[in-house]
Amino acid sequence: MKAKFAKFIIPFIFFSNQLFAQDYCSSPQKYYDAILNEVAKKNPNVIENLPQCLKQDRNLIFKVLLIDRSQFPNASESLHEDKIFIKRAIKADPEILKYVAPEVRADPYFMEEAIYINRDALKYSSWALLDNKLFMKKMIDLDADNYKFASDRIKSLEDFARPALEDNGLLLEFAPPNVKSNKEFVKIAINSDKNAIKFANPKLASDPELIELATDKNPLPAS
Repeated sequence: MKAKFAKFIIPFIFFSNQLFAQDYCSSPQKYYDAILNEVAKKNPNVIENLPQCLKQDRNLIFKVLLIDRSQFPNASESLHEDKIFIKRAIKADPEILKYVAPEVRADPYFMEEAIYINRDALKYSSWALLDNKLFMKKMIDLDADNYKFASDRIKSLEDFARPALEDNGLLLEFAPPNVKSNKEFVKIAINSDKNAIKFANPKLASDPELIELATDKNPLPAS
């Protein structure tokens, strides 16, 4: 494995002579640049071909993820469960959460922390969390925009749809069909943002009362 890795990364060394062999596990930094260059070339097997000591090297894998997040599945499984490492990584790119261990994305405490790090982190939560009333109520109370990540079952419920649409009528775009077809909910959305009417069910979008409600009665004077 050492010879294979060394030839892959540093072909100019004559490895048949042990005097020239380098211990990449004791001095991993020597190999960072070569590895990162291969990642930048979109080589999909870079991390897969590394020895375990480098697959679990936090600093190296973090640098790799900044270039190509799709390399993460081949990193050490220990990093997939390492919440400290993951929190560091999602500061740079929340999409890394797609590749972490399922139990991490199902942890309500971790995912709540994650949304404070990156606002878009919630959409990578497990389906069980996105369909959990208590968890999603807390998330939507923290930020109404989190409504768009909830399961359709949750988004259909008045206790979730009403406060979200009151806060931001444009969230009607992400509502399920039964909400877009509900005149009361559409009114709430339009009262919050007149542009919300374009996301209503077409039958309601042509309703004279709603059209009147969405009409700007105090347009800015032409310059």
